[in-house]
Amino acid sequence: MRSLPDPANKMDNPEYKFFILVDSGADITYVPREVAETLNLNLDSNKMGKTNSASNEFKTFKTTIYAEIIRNGERVTIGQIPIVVPEEYMNPTDNEDVKNSILLGRHMVFEKFLIIFNEAEHKVIFRVP
Repeated sequence: MRSLPDPANKMDNPEYKFFILVDSGADITYVPREVAETLNLNLDSNKMGKTNSASNEFKTFKTTIYAEIIRNGERVTIGQIPIVVPEEYMNPTDNEDVKNSILLGRHMVFEKFLIIFNEAEHKVIFRVP
């Protein structure tokens, strides 16, 4: 088992910031394999399962990550959320935006926030109920 990083030590606990897509149709959060490796996530082959997307079924590692929303320098904690990471790498011909897109699913996120999709203003609003 990997030791936990020291949150006070930036060398031991680097911070990564990503843009995410809020996917109200997804049950669980999806992190591409390339992003998972950048984050140095522990992808345990004993914690594999199958995940269904809109187009197919594929093998995934199941793990968790700590997540926050940062806007205008203010941090809002989401906390530890379950994620799936595909076993396979993306096809090299796939769009770079797709290869690096994290899809934020409903589980453990939508329970904590009132989420408003404001189509007229092209905004997604997270409110603490």
